[in-house]
Amino acid sequence: MFYPASKMLWIVADPANLLILAACAGVLLTLTAWRRAGRAMVAGAVLILALIALLPIGQTLLAALETRFPPWQDDGGPIDGIVVLGGVVDPDIYARHPGSGLNSAIGRITEAARLAHRFKTARLIFAGGSATPGTGAPSEAAAARGIFAALGIDDTRLTLDLLSRNTFENAWQARQIAQPKPGERWLLVTSAFHMARAVGSFRAVGFSVLAYPVDYRAADHPLNPPNAATGLTFASLAAHEITGLIAYRLTNRTRELFPGPLD
Repeated sequence: MFYPASKMLWIVADPANLLILAACAGVLLTLTAWRRAGRAMVAGAVLILALIALLPIGQTLLAALETRFPPWQDDGGPIDGIVVLGGVVDPDIYARHPGSGLNSAIGRITEAARLAHRFKTARLIFAGGSATPGTGAPSEAAAARGIFAALGIDDTRLTLDLLSRNTFENAWQARQIAQPKPGERWLLVTSAFHMARAVGSFRAVGFSVLAYPVDYRAADHPLNPPNAATGLTFASLAAHEITGLIAYRLTNRTRELFPGPLD
């Protein structure tokens, strides 16, 4: 139930959707005896939407998420495995048009491939199945296999998780596949803004990982000039991750509200 409920909740909780719904509700109220309240709702929704779109609110929140875990520092020790999280490929588009359907998180795969070339004995797990497992729908993991092959990764090194649909399921399935032994060192590759929730999920299932954040979008970047599309995109990403952190803590999918480095 958690997966479909979370998807439905986010449709409403996305800042742009929520404010547009509020504005529409306000318009309807102007046709009733509560017209003054309706006008106030419309004005408030438009004002908040404009502030989010034109001020660096989303960029600031996203940067805070991205800097929760520092970039990985190689200490020269061995790396036993690499887990890379999905969210990179639209499998339906990729199945119809290979080479298409890739989004800005593609750095998860390209950097994981680079690490695999560097640590030649490390196992490689891609965690990201289909949103509708068991239906015959294309799987992101299957698309990832082709991308890793194109990047020169031997297929015998790669294990695909074909079942998981969200971050907690990624962690659970990755642990089942890896069966990590005490003392092993596994790198977790995902977008920097997503790392806190990802690491928290892996800790919750008892899989100790080293954070390897990629796909930075806001941290260390100069503040963007007013741009509605960029402002809403950053705000949506930040709100989605913050909502996810709260939901995961409330449902015990993480042990901390905002997981961070242990040191």
